[in-house]
Amino acid sequence: MSYSDGRSYPSYDVQKDAPGFYQVADINGDGKADIVGLGLTEKVKQTPILLTQGFFVDSEKFSEYEPNAGFAVLHTEKVETDVISQVTSSDGKEIKITYTLKDDVDGTVKPNTGEYPNLPDTSPEALVTQVESKSGTDSPVNKTTYKYEDKRYMEGTEDELGDMGFKTVTKVHSQITDEGEKVTATEVTEYNQNDPFDYGKPVSMKEYNEEGNLQHVTTFNREKVATSPNGTYTVRVKSEDNAIYENGNLLFTNNRTYTYDANGNITKEVSSSLLLMTEKFHKLTTNTTKTVL
Repeated sequence: MSYSDGRSYPSYDVQKDAPGFYQVADINGDGKADIVGLGLTEKVKQTPILLTQGFFVDSEKFSEYEPNAGFAVLHTEKVETDVISQVTSSDGKEIKITYTLKDDVDGTVKPNTGEYPNLPDTSPEALVTQVESKSGTDSPVNKTTYKYEDKRYMEGTEDELGDMGFKTVTKVHSQITDEGEKVTATEVTEYNQNDPFDYGKPVSMKEYNEEGNLQHVTTFNREKVATSPNGTYTVRVKSEDNAIYENGNLLFTNNRTYTYDANGNITKEVSSSLLLMTEKFHKLTTNTTKTVL
């Protein structure tokens, strides 16, 4: 058996004690086909032979094969290829990128959850789980660690199916010096998983400081609208809310609502802000309207 790596067909010997089914598929998400096999178990059965006279006179042994539920990866490569893993420059700048297969990241896939057509996405995929960078030879290392939760996929017709993305993506920023590693900030982005049109469009974004206190929250209210003349759909922001916190306490809020024309262009923006003066315990409210002519 052989598979193509895009340049040639290297051969691999496959030996099995029993017959089976073999298939070529990308199991580990590295972009290369892997050889997999489903084993069969031989079952010898005594089968009667019916003669033309209409009665049984003898029997013969026949070999039949039944699936034994044995699934084996006969050849695979877990090394990610054709991805950028390191970038360096002559003046000491450097970026290192670490990839991890989706199934090896805790919480990324949640099997046996949800109901058709909203299902967990168990397809193979390599995820960026860490990025390290530094601006010079003697500079500290800035590191971002990525965490993912609940990748999903929408089944259905051609118009319905699509990638639903992750429920949340968390980025933990830290800095590494001679004294050790220290977390500097954390960002948590949440996504809607009700419609493939929402793919990649955040529902909320939260920022935390080095002590874990909430600093900034942005939430989006989107609407799905039909576009003309071809009857396709688009998703646009209907309103946006921002909240700024100081040491975990709410300090400032802002709400913006948008009005669009028939072509999807923003024609009106209404903004309402509330500033909380925590030391004097009073509020300052402002409202502005911007119209695009």
